[in-house]
Amino acid sequence: MKLETFCSLRPALESAAEVPDPQAFRRRWELEHAVMQNGDSGNTILTVADGGVRLSGDTTLLAGTVIPASTPAGVCFTHQPPASAVRVSNEVEGIGRLTDWDEMA
Repeated sequence: MKLETFCSLRPALESAAEVPDPQAFRRRWELEHAVMQNGDSGNTILTVADGGVRLSGDTTLLAGTVIPASTPAGVCFTHQPPASAVRVSNEVEGIGRLTDWDEMA
């Protein structure tokens, strides 16, 4: 897997007004149109704030640092990944959807 496509990050900036509570929106992840994760961001082990606090305890966080958040229901590491190129879609309620192809090799 390639982090550039499987994690699906793109330049974007959301204001606090657009995401007033990062623990209160739905997140959905699809692999070849099959839903692999579909959960509420409030149902994670760490909150977004707690993840930032823990990481910044021993790491300098520069402006623009990306902190991948915990994952809601349907944790993907329990699934067997396909062997060929796949369509990967990530959707965050109220923000948008991003779809990429991952070579998986």
